[in-house]
Amino acid sequence: PWRAIVGLGLLTSLLYQVLFIEGMARTSAGHTGFLIASGPLWTALIARLLGVERLRGLAWLGLSLAFVGTSLVASARGGAGATLTGNLLVLAALVAWALGTVLSRPVLAAFPATRLAYLFTCVVLPCHWLLAWPHLGPIAGAWSAIAFSGLLSTGIAYALWNQSVLRIGPARTSAFTNLVPLVALSIAWAALGERPGGLQLAGGALVLLG
Repeated sequence: PWRAIVGLGLLTSLLYQVLFIEGMARTSAGHTGFLIASGPLWTALIARLLGVERLRGLAWLGLSLAFVGTSLVASARGGAGATLTGNLLVLAALVAWALGTVLSRPVLAAFPATRLAYLFTCVVLPCHWLLAWPHLGPIAGAWSAIAFSGLLSTGIAYALWNQSVLRIGPARTSAFTNLVPLVALSIAWAALGERPGGLQLAGGALVLLG
């Protein structure tokens, strides 16, 4: 399924990455963390629309709460540089990721998770180089962050994610992203001095509850 591999690679490793990074540049780490927690919402909805997984009544209730919470977080601007544009870009990235997660499950039946992550990287690496080329000037001090993101947040994380999608399905895999806002908010508070507002906390609580 090489066409599927190329398409999924461009969707999850290029479009998602560009939207996510551009969104993060325009919003706060705390907002990003809470919005990432809406990943199960988009994954479950797409999985239902494509007939991959069915949802029961309680699941719909949870998704509704998560949607309301996501809307509150996305609309909460100001403070720590958060903007509506940045929040919407992060949400668009999550929808792209959710679509790729659902569509990748049949491909994972033919390719091991680590091999698929490697093939995705081979597909999109030239595209990343082209996008990054004009900005490869003064980045010497950022190499530790680049290494961390490339080796752990992208390399190992993609392989683990793919393996989980194959073993327990896309919706259940995405549910574990509910841990992201707790970690992101704690680190942003301690390292960046970000203080979440009341609307952001209320929306985040609804996302986690959902």
